[in-house]
Amino acid sequence: MKILITGASGFVGHHLVRELKQHALTLTSLHRPRIPFKKGFRFIRCDLRSLGAVNRLVKRVDPDAVVHLAGLASVAGPSKRREILRSNVKATENLCRALALSGRERTLLLASSAAVYGSRPGKVSERTQVRPNSPYALSKLAAENAARAFEKKGLRVYVARPFNHTGPGGSVAQVSWALARKVASVTSGGTISIGNLKARRDFSDVRDVVRAYRLIIEQMPSERLFVLGSGRLVAIGKILSTFVKLAGKTIRPVPDRALLRHVDHDTPAADTRLARKILRWSPRISLKKTLADVYREARSTKGPRP
Repeated sequence: MKILITGASGFVGHHLVRELKQHALTLTSLHRPRIPFKKGFRFIRCDLRSLGAVNRLVKRVDPDAVVHLAGLASVAGPSKRREILRSNVKATENLCRALALSGRERTLLLASSAAVYGSRPGKVSERTQVRPNSPYALSKLAAENAARAFEKKGLRVYVARPFNHTGPGGSVAQVSWALARKVASVTSGGTISIGNLKARRDFSDVRDVVRAYRLIIEQMPSERLFVLGSGRLVAIGKILSTFVKLAGKTIRPVPDRALLRHVDHDTPAADTRLARKILRWSPRISLKKTLADVYREARSTKGPRP
């Protein structure tokens, strides 16, 4: 199977490339050549916002399946609405149009986000009504709808809605990486600025998430939507205390209003029964190991990507 990955040099893309290569799949990436693979892998530059460029890309690569990871991956404010919509929606629409009109059946796996569910108590599944409450969440839902519009034109569309996922190779834009880097950088007895430590999130390991992506592409099940996560909420404060324990330091957290976000209340947790039943997928990597791997890399001289 020939697979095209958009955004392969990003945090998730790096791990997805490794996962797919371990299973002897042929890969092509649409991003900067930062991934240390040479054999059986190539990079192509393409502006997904240009339909002409995307049409040429599909003709050149002729992929059997596309995993669409590219796009803006942060929760931004209203001032970024236009940029987010252009990056996350227009690019998706162009990609789907080019694939659907290429003359043969192809598969698209769109990496959406559990942010489309908004804030609510309890767990959410594939059947839960969406309630996007940020420009980012709106863009992800709009991208889903744009992709599904091409299902009747020969494109097999799958959508994954992962919850927060972290792991090696992350960036300080992720709360786990930001905390790990602060703990690694401060001396024992020092202070670090923190946001809302009481906020709780569903965290899973990025390596588990990309394994689910591979299973979807390989199995091509009749179900087209999957929620991915750990199924449990963890307080940000617990993540911080884990890093402090790993560091063996005494650290005093100091609240900083600038670090508070408008979505710092609890988010729901994932109901992953469908993925467990259909894909035979469940998280394998414990949060303890994930955080240990994050901290080990954060304290290295290289540190996380910005």
